[in-house]
Amino acid sequence: MRKIIYKLKHYCKASDLEVYNTGSSYNTYRGSHYDKLVKIVRVLCNLCDIIIITKDADGRNVYEEENKLKNLINNCEKVKFLIFNYQIEDWIVYSLTRHLDPNPTEYLKTHYQYEKYKLDEYADKLKFEILKNLDSFYKFIQYIKLEKCFS
Repeated sequence: MRKIIYKLKHYCKASDLEVYNTGSSYNTYRGSHYDKLVKIVRVLCNLCDIIIITKDADGRNVYEEENKLKNLINNCEKVKFLIFNYQIEDWIVYSLTRHLDPNPTEYLKTHYQYEKYKLDEYADKLKFEILKNLDSFYKFIQYIKLEKCFS
């Protein structure tokens, strides 16, 4: 996500946009991972202007997934949620094909020899003018206050 933000910063000539921490990632938000997430948010809430929590919905209802997280983290108004229809790779597939695939990681593996550890390398393949039509991306640029760049 950090590389995407820096690319957007350059694209939109947003010199005042600073990224201090991209946070921690967890494969699931179950059990003790929920506890860790709540503790991290509690600390960051006092240190940051905005906290963006991303989660892959993997085809489940995006609004239900967001509500689960909202119910968990209800004590910090700085928290914004960015839930991908399937996976963060949605943005890459949409940039390349202009459609969403139910399994974007598999699509990229099949057509582009993609591996998850190469995710940052794909930031350069993102086409912001195409992505602005995707709800999750537009929500993201609104969170970081760059929507004027795309009007």
